[in-house]
Amino acid sequence: TTKQKGSGLGLAVAYSIVRRHDGLIEAQSQLGNGTVIHIYLPASDNKAAPERHTASSGKRRGGVRVLVMDDEMFIRDIAVTILARMGYEADTAACGEEAVEKFSQAEEEGRPYLLAVLDLTIAGGMGGKETNRELKKISPGVKSIVSSGYYDDPVMAHPGEHGFDASMRKPYRIEEMEEVVNCVMSDCSPPAIPP
Repeated sequence: TTKQKGSGLGLAVAYSIVRRHDGLIEAQSQLGNGTVIHIYLPASDNKAAPERHTASSGKRRGGVRVLVMDDEMFIRDIAVTILARMGYEADTAACGEEAVEKFSQAEEEGRPYLLAVLDLTIAGGMGGKETNRELKKISPGVKSIVSSGYYDDPVMAHPGEHGFDASMRKPYRIEEMEEVVNCVMSDCSPPAIPP
C-alpha cells in the first residue's frame, strides 16, 4: 500500500479475486510517480447471466436502519448500495468511535439502528470487536455482523463466541449479503463462511 496508515488488504483481496477467475494481475510502481495496475482476465463465450431479482430485492423493511462501519469508503458505498436494494435504510461510519457516536445519537433521537455491520480491523482506530461491545452497552438487543477479508480469523469462524450474530466476508457479494442479513434479521441460523 502507498497509504501512510494503510493495511494493504485491498491489493491482497484484488489478487485473490483475479486468481479465482484464472486471471493475472501486474503492478508497476515508480517512487514519486505512482503505480499502474494491469488486470488480465480470460475472455468467455458464455452469455451474461440475466439479472437476478430475489424476493427480497426492493422490499421495504419497515424502516429498519443498519449501521455499516468500515475504514474503506468504497466498501461502505458497496454495502449501502446492496442494503438499499434490499430495502434497508443504511448509514455509515469510518471507525468505531464514529459508529458509537452515531449509534448513541440515533438511540437518543428514537431512530435506533437494529443492525450493525462491523469491520473486524480498522487501521489506527477501534475495530469491530470493541465497537460491538460498546454498541451492546447502549442497546443490548442490537444485532451485529462482523466482516473481514481475513477469512481464517477466529472471530470470523466463530462469530457467536465473540458477541456477533454472524460473519460476512469481504469483498461483499450481493447474494451472500442478502442471505446473511436477512437471516440475522429473522433470527435463523446464518450460513457458515465457505473456505
